[in-house]
Amino acid sequence: MSHLKVSWGGVAAAINNASATFGTSEAAEQESALAQPQQRQVTQPASNAEPSTPSRKRKAQYTDNDMDTNSESPSTPSRQRLPRQARVTPAKRIRLIWDSESETARPSQQLLNHPVTNSEERAMPLAKILETLDKESLLTLIKSLVANNQPLAVHVASLLPRPSLESAKHHLQTAMTQLESSYPYTSKGVDRASDYAFGRCRKALVSFLDTLSLYLTHFTEPCSYPPNLTHEYPSDSFAFLQSAASLLSSIPRFTSPQRNHDTLDEGWRTIARAYRIAIQECCRRMSQEGRVFPASVVGGWLRDVTLLSHAVDSIAAVSAAQQQQDGSAGFSDAANGFGFREAVQEFVRGELGGIVHGSGNTPEYSYANQDGRLGAMSNLLVAGARGD
Repeated sequence: MSHLKVSWGGVAAAINNASATFGTSEAAEQESALAQPQQRQVTQPASNAEPSTPSRKRKAQYTDNDMDTNSESPSTPSRQRLPRQARVTPAKRIRLIWDSESETARPSQQLLNHPVTNSEERAMPLAKILETLDKESLLTLIKSLVANNQPLAVHVASLLPRPSLESAKHHLQTAMTQLESSYPYTSKGVDRASDYAFGRCRKALVSFLDTLSLYLTHFTEPCSYPPNLTHEYPSDSFAFLQSAASLLSSIPRFTSPQRNHDTLDEGWRTIARAYRIAIQECCRRMSQEGRVFPASVVGGWLRDVTLLSHAVDSIAAVSAAQQQQDGSAGFSDAANGFGFREAVQEFVRGELGGIVHGSGNTPEYSYANQDGRLGAMSNLLVAGARGD
């Protein structure tokens, strides 16, 4: 303690200096704290105020330039401006063309390189459009076109492929199968004769008869054969007639005579008429064109039509008896075999019968004839021709 000599005067002066310094710093801090809220209040209205239009434009322009300047760098290439695309508008009209025309006139690659302009028309391939149609829609379209345009109907008919015997028989057999499947089933089995069965199978039966009549006209009418196929007329005609008669004879008859008269009997009349047309055409070709047919072939035709005439006679007899019983005996063709007797008579009396008589290859025939012009035919043929 003796060594420390403290001057109280110096200590007092140091304390006064320190308090003065502390007071000054504290006052400065208070003044700065008071000045900050005032500064915020002054600057905030300036931020909420809307800037004038020139300042906004300058700011936007500055921002775009700044972005363009910043985006361009030595490491990345500069952005290129895309060309303006042509305006797309609908075409003025549609032109239907075939695929071959579109490929030759304007290939697909050319269409891509040269797009369609406003003044051009759109090309639609008609062949592709027709391929999208189903069978029923396509048939309806063709029927409407043919019905309203007779020259077009003739042209379409000339383009149709000619049906063959095999295809015709196949279509008839298909129609027959549909008819068999349309008969109703009862507790006693399949019903093929009642009025109820007729109502169930009527649509399929009419379809079969329509198909039969269509092919009879095709194979027996001479005008349906083109000049290069006239040599096929007799053989194809009689072959189809035999097949058609065989299919029709397999259909059971109904209990109602009127049902049979309107459907099955009409089918027999159509076949008999077709037989007579074929016989007359063969006789005409022999007399006017000098055609000669083999005796064995002609004998087979005569045998078929005669046996068929006898088979139809039994059917016609039953039909005529039913008509008389019901008081509807006004159908005289049933008693005449639906026209088959006339067919046999025309065969025997015509040039075809002369071939069979002159061949001498029929020793089993006992010759006789009602008019004496042909020598003699078999007793079976005479019975069929006379109606005995």
